[in-house]
Amino acid sequence: MRGFNDLPEAQDLSLHNVASRSSYENFIELLYNDLDCIFSDMIDGTEHLLPMGETGISWHIWSNLRAKNYDAQLDSDKNGNADISVTQKPFKWIGEAKIFGGKDNYGNPYLYGGYEQLTTRYSKGEANATCGGMLIYIKPRGREETERSVMQKWREYLEAKATEIQDLNFEDCSLNPRCLVTSQMHHVSGYPYKVRHMPICLLHLPNDKSGREAKKYQEARESYENFDPHEEDHF
Repeated sequence: MRGFNDLPEAQDLSLHNVASRSSYENFIELLYNDLDCIFSDMIDGTEHLLPMGETGISWHIWSNLRAKNYDAQLDSDKNGNADISVTQKPFKWIGEAKIFGGKDNYGNPYLYGGYEQLTTRYSKGEANATCGGMLIYIKPRGREETERSVMQKWREYLEAKATEIQDLNFEDCSLNPRCLVTSQMHHVSGYPYKVRHMPICLLHLPNDKSGREAKKYQEARESYENFDPHEEDHF
């Protein structure tokens, strides 16, 4: 008779714990691979995520991290903490979530506010917490706002802030080419702090015959097709 530790789920759990605790680099790589899988699964439910704000979308990420045996915390009440934090002692990672686009017309200045919070408020410069993440929930307002174009313009926006961000550098993400990785000198430690910018693009406007005729999409479709990309963002 097999014991609990012989079950595949228990073996996976044990391997997960060993891999995540062996080094900070392994912890981060495993976390990012799991986040990419979570994002991919969430995309299948885009229609259900679209009405949600940052807290609701972050809740889904948090709950999936918990299901994968991460010690993850969610600041659902906005108590001045990072939106999502993951601790696997002695390692720590924090993530700040921001919407781009949507009905409130959030733009790059809004994303940058989250980036500043992550790098200057929530991150304390500890040796085993040298990485963080920007969780960018893209809600395209028009055809011009694809995931690719939004991330490219976000990079350009950060590049223009190089005089404000000490030792800002960019690099490709080896795990997922759709993500952006930046590093800068941490203002407390004096050591590099690395941020992975992770997009999840949420758009559901089916263009088949039934989709075009469905009343529930009419308002969103009209707004999407009439969006002026030159209009100034509210935030």
